[in-house]
Amino acid sequence: MNNSQRFSYQYSYYFSGNILISIAGLISFPIWTRFFSKEEYGILAIINTTIFFLVVFSKLGLPHAALRFYSDFKENKMGTGIESYYTTLISGSIIISASVAIIVLLMTEIFFYRSFNEKIISLLPLSAIIIFIISINSILTEFIRAEQRGILYNIVQIVSRYGQLVISIILVYVFQENLYGFFLGTAI
Repeated sequence: MNNSQRFSYQYSYYFSGNILISIAGLISFPIWTRFFSKEEYGILAIINTTIFFLVVFSKLGLPHAALRFYSDFKENKMGTGIESYYTTLISGSIIISASVAIIVLLMTEIFFYRSFNEKIISLLPLSAIIIFIISINSILTEFIRAEQRGILYNIVQIVSRYGQLVISIILVYVFQENLYGFFLGTAI
């Protein structure tokens, strides 16, 4: 297979996977607007924005480094083998994302409990767990991308996204957990 065929082949996998993931967002939007009140939807937006802002810090660029340096370690250009690559990136990701999650928990206990809405405060510990999970998931999926396993990458991303949606809907609709159910479904 030449480079242009390989490019087209991989492009089609990543593109189709991203389309299916985007469709999940289109499906979930009317569902969540129906289930949540205006106040809850606002809190959902605040917590989601906080999570995604802090995920940037908890990743610290390691997923991009995983993609960038994979071939160097695989070909042993760095003086160490691929095992060192995986070990360093996974342990670094765990340490950094756990540190960010602990900081969120400490900030919640020390500063935020007095000045924030009680519903927001009750969701921050769960959001710390989500930050950790997203960061670890990100490094693991970048390993799959680095190995150029597009089909597996799409399967993981699609199952993850739709699984989150289905579990969150079940927790919110069946168990009446509202925002806590939504974020618990995200964590699961």
